[in-house]
Amino acid sequence: MLERGNLSLCRLAAVLLAVCALIYSGPTVAVETTAPVPVWFAALQQPIHNLLQQAAVNVLKEFPAEQAVHTEIRIGQPGQNSQVEPCQQIQPFLSGNKLAWGRFYVGLRCLDNETHWQVYVPVEVKYFGALLYTQRTAVTGEALQVEDVRADNAELSNYPLAFARQMLYNPDQIQQQILARTVATNQPLRSSDLKTRPTIANGDGVRVRMLGQGFTLTAQGKALQTAGEGQPVRVQIENGRILTGTARLNRQVEVQL
Repeated sequence: MLERGNLSLCRLAAVLLAVCALIYSGPTVAVETTAPVPVWFAALQQPIHNLLQQAAVNVLKEFPAEQAVHTEIRIGQPGQNSQVEPCQQIQPFLSGNKLAWGRFYVGLRCLDNETHWQVYVPVEVKYFGALLYTQRTAVTGEALQVEDVRADNAELSNYPLAFARQMLYNPDQIQQQILARTVATNQPLRSSDLKTRPTIANGDGVRVRMLGQGFTLTAQGKALQTAGEGQPVRVQIENGRILTGTARLNRQVEVQL
């Protein structure tokens, strides 16, 4: 009887210890496991990579060469429910006009005459390149100086493509520019954050250079609008004629005749 009682007490103690372990062990951490690559899918890694690499080339055309944007390609696996019949001809494809940017899916279709199936595989194409960041908070209308910005390498695909296309990457891009809105410290700069600094204000007296084929005429005039260097500007010259030219530094306007 004593041995049986001791055995029952031991079992009770074991149960209590197990309960305490569950209560005090802290939060459960999910450990991600990598499933083995299906045999039929292993041979498709290179064709998928080639497809994504070619698609990435088209995206890279959106960025200037001097930004030196480069890519990193990651290929996932079909879902566990993607049970497919044997197929001799499997073709990877991108749906519609899908751009190879960030995370998306690549389709795989069987082209055998008697077997038709289609599955999708998660993939990711990352883009890295230089971005221009602010070193301090600056307000609307302020002209940033070179020391106010820094160029760092960053992942462009963390942003929407339309946003990333506008991002600045070289301190030279802020020259002759002022802020179109207030920007915070460590913010990546976009072209829409800046506007050309006016070199000619509405009502300014300007020197107009009229350029013809083999000759140049000059006249005094008055600006009818505000413009920065390289922007179009309307001017009225001394005889009352209104011309449209290109604003230059030192209150000069060039007009092509």
